[in-house]
Amino acid sequence: MRKLGMALLLALFAGFLLFTACEQPAITSAKVYIDSNELDRALEQCEVALTNNPSDPDAHFVMGKVYEKQKNYLQMNEAFTRSLEISSKYSNEIQQKRNTHWTNHLNQGVGLYQQGKSAEAAEKFLIATRIMPEKGVAFRYLGLAYLDAEQPEKALESFRKAYEIDPMDLEAYFMIGRSYFELKDYKSTADQMKSFIEKADESHQFFSEALYYLGLAYNLLDEPDEAIRVYKDYLVSDPDNTAIKFNLGAIYLKREQWEDALEMFSAVYESDPQDFQSCQSIGQAYLGMEKWADAVRYLEKAADLQPDNAGVWFWLGTAYARNNQLEKAKAAFDKNKELSGGE
Repeated sequence: MRKLGMALLLALFAGFLLFTACEQPAITSAKVYIDSNELDRALEQCEVALTNNPSDPDAHFVMGKVYEKQKNYLQMNEAFTRSLEISSKYSNEIQQKRNTHWTNHLNQGVGLYQQGKSAEAAEKFLIATRIMPEKGVAFRYLGLAYLDAEQPEKALESFRKAYEIDPMDLEAYFMIGRSYFELKDYKSTADQMKSFIEKADESHQFFSEALYYLGLAYNLLDEPDEAIRVYKDYLVSDPDNTAIKFNLGAIYLKREQWEDALEMFSAVYESDPQDFQSCQSIGQAYLGMEKWADAVRYLEKAADLQPDNAGVWFWLGTAYARNNQLEKAKAAFDKNKELSGGE
């Protein structure tokens, strides 16, 4: 029994020697240090191994595992990449690790994003893009986080990368236009939204929003005819959209198309009688139509909604004066001066 035991032990030892025969002693030491959680020493041994042989895939792989333990995922990824460049020996294990850490960072980022912690979410998404740069979805999420963090230039770069990786990702394509809008590049916004509308089906979740931003961009580019055309097209598919109606009303008001403006603002106000801006705009439209009493009625309501708004008192004073309510007109103009700091 003793001889048999000794023979078995010798066989196992010989197997171990055979298994580690091609492995540098420093790598063997690094693995021992990893097991005992002495990560700094493990890293030192990996560096010794790489000094001896910079093209050793084992050394790069084990170094990646050390960084993984330290949660230095970017350095982990670099070490794994270098190992794969030399040999495919650890390709399956590296792919598995990358998938795991990519998924973890993406999910952590989504959780932080949903909590409104955009800057922290961006850090997680950024690491995910470094771990697996071939996956576009992390770049899209990174762009969304940057947009929320008011970093539109970085958002634009991220969305472009997401679409470059996956040309079927129309959400990223739409968000390129949103980034241009936040950058106040309205010409590029209009061009991008037009392109998106051509690519997307009307059932796409961002189709209506693309029409909205296209109209808004045309309006800001002082192309009201194009804006009106786009907004009207939008209202065909979404006739109850008050944001579109308000924007359309604002264009009509500026063009002194009083009745058209009144129709749009009235629809907005009916949906929300506490909406100050639509209430004041109805009063302004009635002023343009020379319906002084109606103007007074709505501008008084607007003043009740926002009594500290200097502008509404100016318009109310104008309506009072036109309606021959001169004492009230003087009081309204005095209130305007008081709130605006005039003398």
